[in-house]
Amino acid sequence: MKRLYWPVLLAIALGTGCTDAERNAFQSKCDAPLRTRVESVLQAGGAAATERLDVLGKVSGLLDAERRKMLESAGAELGTVNDALFTARIRPADVAHVAALDFVVSLQLAQVREAQ
Repeated sequence: MKRLYWPVLLAIALGTGCTDAERNAFQSKCDAPLRTRVESVLQAGGAAATERLDVLGKVSGLLDAERRKMLESAGAELGTVNDALFTARIRPADVAHVAALDFVVSLQLAQVREAQ
């Protein structure tokens, strides 16, 4: 498993043009399902790489207008915002950019449930 870690990380870095800070933020702030999904989509490439992932995020403090603008500039298409929590749709290549924002505490892959 450890042998696959560095090639996958390298593929993400090359695919997204991430800086060291963005790679570190991606590893530390994103949950395992989100990291796995981003890595698999970027490795597969094609049309799947342009689809947006549904993400639940948490920020330190409140999500004011300035912070919303910063999230949108990093590639997040914001949905519901509730104090320090938000939902967003983010392209896999932009997840590391969003995670690198200093006020973002965590990102996780949203659990989408089908209606019964």
